[in-house]
This record gives sequence, structure tokens and C-alpha cells, in this order.
Amino acid sequence: MKNKVITEEVLEKSQKAQRIFDEAENYFLASNILANSIDKSDELKKLGMRNVFNINHAFAIELYLKCLQIIEKGNYQGGHVLIKLFNRLDYSTKDTIRHLYNQKWLEMRYSTIFFIKPNEGDFVELLKEIKEPFVAFRYLSENEDGLPLYKLENAINCLRSVIFELDEIIDQKHNVLF
Repeated sequence: MKNKVITEEVLEKSQKAQRIFDEAENYFLASNILANSIDKSDELKKLGMRNVFNINHAFAIELYLKCLQIIEKGNYQGGHVLIKLFNRLDYSTKDTIRHLYNQKWLEMRYSTIFFIKPNEGDFVELLKEIKEPFVAFRYLSENEDGLPLYKLENAINCLRSVIFELDEIIDQKHNVLF
């Protein structure tokens, strides 16, 4: 959309996308604040706050995917299964997200020491694995083995980058605010 004439229709679609994007940003920000607190508190770790962190990240991903659908089609199809939301995107958008994610994952993999789950190197496989995070992470007490800690920030950053590339208004507002 860069350098595109902004018509009323484009503006209306962008405003819908902006509302969803802002919601996603709130969950992403809350997740980051919580992550910083968890790292500093053994008590929060014991309370299972990492699961709340995972839920917020996953919900942000869901909303970013819906935002992309609005940018592309003017609306989004509901649901919470991340891979289905992803599959509703245009092929070129999916390809861009996959490429960015895989490139960033490789950089991250070789520059960090922390444990990364094998499927985290493939965007589509990651979405399949965390397909319905709300059910899995909400009911931790029913899962005696505990749940893995996912590294979802790379996925979020890739989705945000694509949104900024596709929607100039969201990109401009974000640049003004941050």
C-alpha cells in the first residue's frame, strides 16, 4: 500500500485493521511486561505465570493474523485456530511471513544459547503446534506434565513487520507513537 492514494474505502479498512492491531499490541505489551516480571520473580514462576505469558503472545498472534485479513480483504473470518487464520491470507503474504520468520529464527538460533523447540524454526509448524493455545494454557491444572514455553516473539515481530509493510496508516501511527 506504500504511496497509494488513500480513498475513503482504504481509510475505513485501515481503521478496522488499526483497531484489531491496537488490541494485538496491548496483549503483546502485556506479555512483555509480564515476561520481565517473571524473570525477576521466582514466586511468579511458581504461580504458572509463564502460561499467562504464552496466552497473551498467542492471542496477539491471532489478532495480528485477523488484522492482516482485514488489510487484504476488508474483514476477517472468526475463529481461534491460528493455522486456519494464517491459511486465509493471500499466498504472497504467507510467503513473506514464512521467509521473514525463518530468516529471523536462523539468526536467533545462532546468536543465543537458550533452548529452542525444533518446530519453532518453521512458522507453519509453530502455528500448528500452538493451534488452540487458549484451551491448552488455560487449563494447565489438567495437564500434569506441564506445558512448554514457546518463543513466540519472533512470530509476532514478523507479523508486525508485514502489517507495517501492507498498511501505511498503521505504520505511520506506530512510527509517531514509538
